[in-house]
Amino acid sequence: MPSVPSFDPSLDEEKPLERSLGNSIFEVTLTRNNRVGLFKENVERLNLSNNEAHAALGNLRLWAPDFAKAFKVRDRDSLLNTPFRLVCQSDVGKVPFDEENVIRQYLAVSYCWRHPDHVWPKDDSKPYAPWPFSQPFVEAVLAERGVHTDTRERDENFRREGIWIDQMCIRQEDEVEKQQCIAMMDIIYDRCRRLLILLEDVCFEAEEVAVLEKYDNPSARYAQDGDFLPDQADIPQLVNVCAAVENSRWWSRAWCWHEFEVNKPWSDMRHHYYAHNAIFIARTTSACDNGAMTYGLKYSTLEWARSVTIYNVRAAAGYEFSPKELRWTISDNSVSPYNDPAQRGVGTIRSSLMASYFIVSPIQCTIPSDIVSITINLAGLAVHFTGHSQDYDMVFFTVSMLALACGEKRPLTWMANTQAKDSAMFVGKRDNVSWLSRPSGGLETALPEFTVGSVQGIHSITLQQINLDLLFFESPVEIIADEEMAKTYELFPDNCIRSREVRLRDGRLDLTSTSIDDDKYNPLRRCFLAAVCRLGLEGICRLWTLLDKEVVQPSFNNVRFVPFDGDEALRLSARKLLDWLSTPSAVDSFPTSSQSYSDYEEILLLLLTFITDPRALYLVGFPCGLIRCSKQSHAIVGYPVLRDLSLYRNPAQLRLAMPTDLVAYPSNVTRAWILQPLDEKGEDFSNNLNKESKGLCESAAGRWRLVGKTVLLGGPDEVPLTRHTQRTSSQYVTVRTKQIVQG
Repeated sequence: MPSVPSFDPSLDEEKPLERSLGNSIFEVTLTRNNRVGLFKENVERLNLSNNEAHAALGNLRLWAPDFAKAFKVRDRDSLLNTPFRLVCQSDVGKVPFDEENVIRQYLAVSYCWRHPDHVWPKDDSKPYAPWPFSQPFVEAVLAERGVHTDTRERDENFRREGIWIDQMCIRQEDEVEKQQCIAMMDIIYDRCRRLLILLEDVCFEAEEVAVLEKYDNPSARYAQDGDFLPDQADIPQLVNVCAAVENSRWWSRAWCWHEFEVNKPWSDMRHHYYAHNAIFIARTTSACDNGAMTYGLKYSTLEWARSVTIYNVRAAAGYEFSPKELRWTISDNSVSPYNDPAQRGVGTIRSSLMASYFIVSPIQCTIPSDIVSITINLAGLAVHFTGHSQDYDMVFFTVSMLALACGEKRPLTWMANTQAKDSAMFVGKRDNVSWLSRPSGGLETALPEFTVGSVQGIHSITLQQINLDLLFFESPVEIIADEEMAKTYELFPDNCIRSREVRLRDGRLDLTSTSIDDDKYNPLRRCFLAAVCRLGLEGICRLWTLLDKEVVQPSFNNVRFVPFDGDEALRLSARKLLDWLSTPSAVDSFPTSSQSYSDYEEILLLLLTFITDPRALYLVGFPCGLIRCSKQSHAIVGYPVLRDLSLYRNPAQLRLAMPTDLVAYPSNVTRAWILQPLDEKGEDFSNNLNKESKGLCESAAGRWRLVGKTVLLGGPDEVPLTRHTQRTSSQYVTVRTKQIVQG
């Protein structure tokens, strides 16, 4: 084999570099003009979001200059100067270029790398040199070239289509080139004519192939089409096929799934059955009609088969199915980046970066830090990561930092506790726990969109501590008295507040709502109701506006459930509550506004219905209190999530504060921070009560330990928050800048 030629992007190449790999196989290095022709559209699309990338990197350089060095902007020149090679096969002694000496299209292959021990796959097959996979799959890949019509017949003379295979097309010994190609990986798999997915550890039985042929899906029909439902006798074979694909090694590898995801196989163009639809290639137990020992399953057919057998597949795949099912999540419009504006910068609303991370993170990856690059590519960021780490906690921290730098505030709301130690980020000793936590459930995939550049209150970040602006509450939390809870029996006279029925749009009961222990949640619901009554009528109206916007509309009124509406059985209770709140002895007198008595009655009816809704238990199913935000208003404080449960015994040593970036953030997450004061050395005070601050503990050094977080429904909205003000005060809240918070 000839020596490997060096690549010099500065050369103005007129012809592609061609190198024989033996066996009528050639490696072709494309000219810059050829690369521009192939990738110009993708590169220009990234270029449109350069302002977003520069804004994120600007924040990173401000917050953590050394950390920011691992990120670079993916600009036009760096991408188009990256070498791009293709493998071509020709039995005429050379690649039959056209008169312009360019390759106009190529196939991209996604497959699992083999290791020297040959433990996988278990069929003892060996790679067919110089290819990195076995001969049947080589033949299947070569057979997919040259489809350029809407007929099944292939033009056997059309051999100008290249094949991109990472092991063969990237100089594996060149670390610089490997980093360059990683920055291009999403573009390479998006631009290919067709994606070929090799499942070397999957073998279809003859009867399974027969069923797949029977339901081959060239018109992209779905189960909703009445004439395209499978026969019951064929369901087991379809289940086996779907389960085999989703249990394959390929489905468990992060880079493999990335290649599939950035190809966007569900998009309109990719559903062109004959030319662009992705193909899953697996072994077969017997030769197919064309004599091949492999079978190519189109993505559209797999998608249909999965839609008609989803519940059966879950049972067949076993308990490990849930994390595997996440692979399909990102294509959903609610978290997908593919609906983001092409031109993005400060002020643009875009999809969540952290959602992409949580979908990727359960997948196996030989080099954990590659998850950062995969997340960036899936999110469509014009950024490239060059760092290396084998530490998954560091990977999580890196992605969270990047998300915050872009403007995604959600990482500021997560909190772990001693009941879920795996969710905490421990850095050595307990005193060195990070300020950052994973979500209490380990992951979140249904994260909302955010505004680029909206994080304004952070000054510096390390793994151990964060320097940011905080809004402090200058009053202690008010506890709901037993007498107040007892009064709620006048509204719900039964011994127990019963959960209402929740129905799906097809009329069935939601099974998750039928297994609620109402006796357990009764005192908690009454506590929440008593806290609501303390808000007064205007406060309740503000609370319902918030709950309707942040909870009911996005979570209750979605495609699954019958739209939320007031329960008429609670109408009398709503009227009685309105009578309470409109008397002179109530917290607020009857408000003078344009709303009528009936308007207030409807709001109270909706709120009482909400309290009985089992889907609301994550907000109303915990003990709560109140904290004053102004002379006229309170916010409801939820039950705290504390890192150490022993802290419940000493609430006087804790303060409630909120990052200024979260003041206008949705209230149904743990956005209020519970802090313990520290001295200048970062050590706990033995006695730090400030007598002038109503018994509240204080830190003269502006240093705190983050010990927990809690939900805060409502909150201050009249306090002017500016980044440059040292302290903005009122009687009830104070903004303090550059507070240091550690774990």
